[in-house]
Amino acid sequence: MTRTMEVVSRGLLAIALAACEGAVAAETDKRGSGAAVAPPGNNLALPSAVSHSVLPSGIHKYVVRGLDFRDRVGRSNATLEWIFREEIPNCLEVAFHVANNSVSIGTSQEIDLPRTIDRLSRGGRIVPTWRELCIRDTRSDAFNPKLYELVYEKAIDFPHTVSGDLRLSEPGFLKVAGQGKSRVNFLLYSWTIENGRTFLVEYSLRYNDNTYVLETLGERIPVAWDEIKKERHKTPEIAALRYATRRAGTVRFNKAGWHCQCCPQYAMRVFDDQENFIWEDVSNVFGRYYPVVVDFQGDGVDEIVVYREEHHDASILVYRAVPEVPLPKGGERATKGERKDYEEGSGP
Repeated sequence: MTRTMEVVSRGLLAIALAACEGAVAAETDKRGSGAAVAPPGNNLALPSAVSHSVLPSGIHKYVVRGLDFRDRVGRSNATLEWIFREEIPNCLEVAFHVANNSVSIGTSQEIDLPRTIDRLSRGGRIVPTWRELCIRDTRSDAFNPKLYELVYEKAIDFPHTVSGDLRLSEPGFLKVAGQGKSRVNFLLYSWTIENGRTFLVEYSLRYNDNTYVLETLGERIPVAWDEIKKERHKTPEIAALRYATRRAGTVRFNKAGWHCQCCPQYAMRVFDDQENFIWEDVSNVFGRYYPVVVDFQGDGVDEIVVYREEHHDASILVYRAVPEVPLPKGGERATKGERKDYEEGSGP
């Protein structure tokens, strides 16, 4: 994907340069006024989160937005700056802007942006991949950041190993074991490093009295690793989803960057039946994951359940669609009081 975009970008650049010969003098005049100059043609293939200009001093200035500074694992700005300088060719300056989730970069020469950003994504772990930045530009007019919300997050309490050290256990998702009204059961396996044995544990996620409950069903069962490999399900990248009353679509996952040196970060997105991209979560799915779509409340609208695993830790996440609030008479937007009444069942 990156190589294809690189070729297309270079082709567009060549066309733009040929068409802009008459504008070179005007651009030169702008340099004399002290203003930054956008290189002719270079912005044609850039995602909106990335900008490139040339300063009067000749320095190429790049700004990349959409970074995630929330989980830096104790790394200071100085450490991140060192990583960025190592990965960026001809780098002169790096400045992080945590308040608006961006970074400014100065280089002595123009750089291969797709390749450099992908290298920063792996090394710095706060930068999305080039492909992810491009995907974010495809949001439809119907995009609704509040379509779904994360309402439940629970760490899975795996049975301890012989020594009681969970760091000696390697968890994993095997398969969905059963699904019914207001519940979903799934099998997880836990491989213990200290004695090389593998165990199966069945869990149930239930919805009861407006609460999600995760519980263990029975004791852990020893099983051969060959059986795990035979039964283990491949993680689906797409699943059918009813995201609102009488509205069907899909939930999809794509690699968006790196959560740590060995665990990818994923973007989870909802598309309607017309392939419009209408919602996303780009922060909470990483490591190894497995999604299950369940209508816990029986209202015809699906929740999204995600098993998430990173190293020795695993969690269950539940996303629930935010109830659609009908407009009050007169066409005005619903007030907070009307929203509260509706959610409690006394509204229109």
